[in-house]
Amino acid sequence: MAVGSSSAPAVATSLAEHWNGTAWSIVSSPSVTGAEGDRLAGVSCVSASNCFAVGNMSTASAVKTLVEHWNGKTWTVMASPNGAGVAVNASWLLAVSCGSASSCFAVGYYYSLPDDVDKLIEHWDGKAWTIVASPSPPEPTRTVRLTAVSCVTASNCDAVGSSTMALVPGSTSTLIEHWNGKAWSIVPSPNAPGPGSTSSSLAGLSCVRVSNCSAVGSYTNFSGSEHMTLIEHWNGTAWSIVSSPNATGATESELGAVACVNTTNCQAVGSSSNGTVTTTLVERFNGTAWSIVSSPNVTGATTSELFGLSCPSTTNCQSVGDSTTSSVTKTLTERYS
Repeated sequence: MAVGSSSAPAVATSLAEHWNGTAWSIVSSPSVTGAEGDRLAGVSCVSASNCFAVGNMSTASAVKTLVEHWNGKTWTVMASPNGAGVAVNASWLLAVSCGSASSCFAVGYYYSLPDDVDKLIEHWDGKAWTIVASPSPPEPTRTVRLTAVSCVTASNCDAVGSSTMALVPGSTSTLIEHWNGKAWSIVPSPNAPGPGSTSSSLAGLSCVRVSNCSAVGSYTNFSGSEHMTLIEHWNGTAWSIVSSPNATGATESELGAVACVNTTNCQAVGSSSNGTVTTTLVERFNGTAWSIVSSPNVTGATTSELFGLSCPSTTNCQSVGDSTTSSVTKTLTERYS
């Protein structure tokens, strides 16, 4: 399953597509009654007949969380809570991961104040979605977002994202939190080494074992003019930065998703730009090092990007994103075999 949104011409509606082993096809997904827009951002499937997708829906006065469930035949909207904003009613879910059929975590963020953003974690216990308390970095942090989550089991999950200090523009740092079955806690995580960098963030996460996770994202150099890939690894004791390449000639190289089949085989996807054309970026870990793998782009497109990735085996990966040609943006899927 792949999820996202479509816009025709100005109202966004949820989009779900299914791969049957031969081809992709659109699967009907519902819209919330009274909503002015629906968007799906992440999906996790426990089995072929049990998937959860998360995102947001908007009305004239609010942005609220959106959760949908696939029972093997149809998608249906599920009730889901929203962050308790004091002055702003705005909540987003960006990713979901299920450790079992009765335990899923979804992560995102919400506006706690007009200018303050705090992370949001929700849990499915087999009956209902509820908000789970989670810590924030010390003040004066103003913006805290979680963008990816990965659950090895129901009692072992990790989530990644970023936090930004209120009084220091551009001072974005990586954020990693861990679920031990009872509570979420912040785990120390490194940032791209200075003084050549001012901003580090994580966007994708994949855990194959309790003691083996890979997270991907990007960091900005000191001048703020270039983005470079950032990959971090968890060995069961600590997170550390792993060397990762950037596209030759690119001023922007970012990774948004990662999928690991085992401890010696991972793929990561994103995009790179030379300032004129944006192209797909795929990197592979062979157990020793990360390297760039050639990936195709849509002919004539000014932008080709990959956002999502799933690898059921070392010789079978599906990646999804979009491409833009002549101001028209269309879905993009690529397969590695």
